[in-house]
Amino acid sequence: MKKLIYLSLILFHAVILSAQTNLLTQGFETLPFPPAGWSNVRITGPSFPGNWSRIGNGTAPIQTPHTGGFQIRFNSHNYTAGTSGDLRTSVLNFTAAGNYTVSFWMYRDAYAANDKLEVFVNTLQTSVGGTLLGTINRDKSQSPVVASNGWYKYTFTISPAFNTATNFIIFKGSSALGNDIYVDDISVDRTEPAIPNCVGTISPANGSTGLCVNQTLNWDNVALASGYKMTIGSNNPDYNNIANNADLGVALGYSAALNPTTIYGWKITPYNGFGEAAGCPINTFSTGTSTCYCIPVYLDNSCASEDYINNFSTTLGITNITNTASGCSVNANNYTYFTAQSITTSQGGNFNVSMQSGPDYAQGYAIWIDWNIDGDFEDAGEYAFYSPFATVAVVNGNINVPFTATTGATRMRVRSAYNYVPGAANACTTFTDGETEDYNIQVNACASTITYYADADLDGYGNIASSITLCTGVTAPAGYVLNNTDCNDANNLINPTASEICNGIDDNCNAISDDGLIFVNYYTDADADSYGSNSASPINSCNPIAGSVNNNSDCNDANNLINPSATEICNAIDDNCNATIDEGLIFVNYYTDADADSYGSNIVSPVNSCSAIVGKVTNNSDCNDANFAIKPGATEICNGIDDNCNASIDEGLIFANYYTDGDADSYGSSIASPVNSCSPIAGKVTNNTDCNDANFAIKPGATEICNGIDDNCNASIDEGVVSATITPSGPTTFCKGSNVILSANTGGGYTYIWNKNGAAIAGATGANYTATLSGNYTVKVTVAGGCFAVSAITVVSVSASPTASISTPDGTDLCGKVNVRLKANNGTGYIYQWFKGAAPLVGETGLIYYATATGNYKVNVTNALGCSKLSAAKSISKTCREEEIIASENLHIFPNPASSVLFIESTINPEIKSGSMYLINMLGEQIYFREFAIENGVISEQLNIDYTVPAGLYFVKLLVAEKEFTRQIVIQK
Repeated sequence: MKKLIYLSLILFHAVILSAQTNLLTQGFETLPFPPAGWSNVRITGPSFPGNWSRIGNGTAPIQTPHTGGFQIRFNSHNYTAGTSGDLRTSVLNFTAAGNYTVSFWMYRDAYAANDKLEVFVNTLQTSVGGTLLGTINRDKSQSPVVASNGWYKYTFTISPAFNTATNFIIFKGSSALGNDIYVDDISVDRTEPAIPNCVGTISPANGSTGLCVNQTLNWDNVALASGYKMTIGSNNPDYNNIANNADLGVALGYSAALNPTTIYGWKITPYNGFGEAAGCPINTFSTGTSTCYCIPVYLDNSCASEDYINNFSTTLGITNITNTASGCSVNANNYTYFTAQSITTSQGGNFNVSMQSGPDYAQGYAIWIDWNIDGDFEDAGEYAFYSPFATVAVVNGNINVPFTATTGATRMRVRSAYNYVPGAANACTTFTDGETEDYNIQVNACASTITYYADADLDGYGNIASSITLCTGVTAPAGYVLNNTDCNDANNLINPTASEICNGIDDNCNAISDDGLIFVNYYTDADADSYGSNSASPINSCNPIAGSVNNNSDCNDANNLINPSATEICNAIDDNCNATIDEGLIFVNYYTDADADSYGSNIVSPVNSCSAIVGKVTNNSDCNDANFAIKPGATEICNGIDDNCNASIDEGLIFANYYTDGDADSYGSSIASPVNSCSPIAGKVTNNTDCNDANFAIKPGATEICNGIDDNCNASIDEGVVSATITPSGPTTFCKGSNVILSANTGGGYTYIWNKNGAAIAGATGANYTATLSGNYTVKVTVAGGCFAVSAITVVSVSASPTASISTPDGTDLCGKVNVRLKANNGTGYIYQWFKGAAPLVGETGLIYYATATGNYKVNVTNALGCSKLSAAKSISKTCREEEIIASENLHIFPNPASSVLFIESTINPEIKSGSMYLINMLGEQIYFREFAIENGVISEQLNIDYTVPAGLYFVKLLVAEKEFTRQIVIQK
């Protein structure tokens, strides 16, 4: 890791302004909505309307405006994840000098989902193509993190790039089907130019002691600041030997490599284009001896659902770790630092690791080791191991210790993630499910070392000028050897065992060039016939000379055909340099061969010569010297001519009967009269076996097909016909883990090939095939004789099971309540069945079940494809004894079913003076709320059901004296 790190943390900040001019203020207290000049537009997503609305009190969650009686809401509670919409301001002019900001209030709560608000500035009235000023997640545990539910103010600074006359601020809401997004009191302001003040809040605080040696320094953003300068050091009183007024830009954090047990001083100076803050103080802190590490976060902060590391151990170390059956971490963020577990190893050594998850959910693994002890896992080689895939089986691996690893105690991190293998950058990444375990690792120095020398030319001999030293027993890197005797490590042909060659170089590294070689005389061989000129002067050399040889016996060095080994030819020249011309040659008669067929004319006179004459041969046996094809030895052909000069015509030829082949299929008509000939006749063949000479496809040897015709002329029709069908033994749509048997039609001599998605299934050649995977299946049925048929496609669909979980919005304690809500996870097309213990709850098939008694409850979730999963049990308890406020038989809610009006009547303790009434749908959403007065212990209330309430099942809930009473009703329209 780089030892100086600037941490850029500017996302948004509150700005304290003076000389401030307001350009826009909007609290949405008056109509119209959207305000004049604004626009409200649905952007993306599958739900409608997917845009902003003006409301009084919100419902999901119940929330009053920040100020006044109205606020704006993006309904991410009811509209599908992925739905988004813009609320766009009227035009804004930013041309006047100063700093421009937009501020607003947003309600944050603890309902975990990724609903978010994005704020853009653009010269067009749309978020598309705009500049993102910042993002705020509605869930308070996500960025920017806040401690409790409530309204929070956010301010963003607008870049000077938008100092134009036409600008718009756009608020874009995006749904993840969590709670609604609420915004109120929007303001756009301009601040006159001013120099920023010094930083107000820093971390660590001034005078802090015992800090980590990898401590990060942080500070709050300062109003009007465009950047920050850092001065830090340990040289009291200047404190500037690490950084002296270094410009950090917009960073709000700084990290440096600190020494243990040392006092440091540091100062942050904010600045902008008008100057620097004056008189900013120097703050001090002291370090301890430890290095600190990040603690990863899991969104599911309990790994009890089997997403954990159950066994981890090492072998081959000097000492080893054995941590078996560790189960789920009881610590926050599923994180445990096993301080008592440590492995000891050495630089350049290696050790084995073994790990296994809980039994139910496959985990992927990764291991990081802080080899340089700098407090992070970001350096090269520190991503030490990862599993090839997620599994519940035992995962084994081996880790090599770098020779360069810093000696001493450091940290080893083991992480698991559900169905995902963590990558190199995931040592501190937030995951949903899994566990993190940290261990100690002690790296010892080498016991002894060996020096290796670079062998750059890979000839087995090293360079004395280039070496490395490694631990004894550690394999040297490729390209290093134990000797240093190479005198030229850039040429693998030069080394102590090389053969000396004639090149003026010391090839064998003995400090002598060309030693032990033989020198001879070389003569010019100008015609390259291996014989040197008998008139040239020699050159003495240990190496052959190009264009020269070691003899001088060539009598003509300008002609490579003339030399002592040449053959004497008939040319009136001394070809073999023996001083004699054309000796030993034979003279013969040559006859004209006018047609160049190697046979001379039997009527032309000869010419006597020792050399072949162009156009003549040594015989006169050609009976027609004007036709190349006519000559002795020629093949007699059917043409009425004596082709071979033997005084006979067409002798020895075979005459055959030829039959008409009208369809050109090589088979003659069985009804045609033959023609006898010694030569093939165009359009005729020597057989008459075609039973249909008008159809090329019908002939002997043709494949018989199902067409009512004798295709192969064997006097049989459609022999070998076959059909192919598939009969499923059971449903072809089923849940993962089941199967269906596919059966083909059977018959004597049938063979089968089963196919999935058009490809043959290896080994699937029987009449039946058991399908366990989704796909399009066919079977090819073949019978003796080659006829076959391919069946129609049978589609097999394998469906995945859904997830099943229970949340408890009202908690799990019935104390002070008539019931508590148990809410199953939602999904398109899901069907539910609730259980208490092992027994199903009759009629309880909704997303929500209202538990009125203690016990262990589960829900079986079935998806639209019929696949089911049973959730873990949720225990409902009651930790107190209650005195009944309203007897069950004394609470009357009627009529039921109802269409327009409900009446609620009961008598209670006269001392109780008020209560609250709620109407709740089957999704647990509150759609009506009203408080009422109780006089003389009598409840008599009327609930009007208007046209906006659709028909269905609902719950009426009364809250009286902090106790709840619930009845289910049916609304009919």
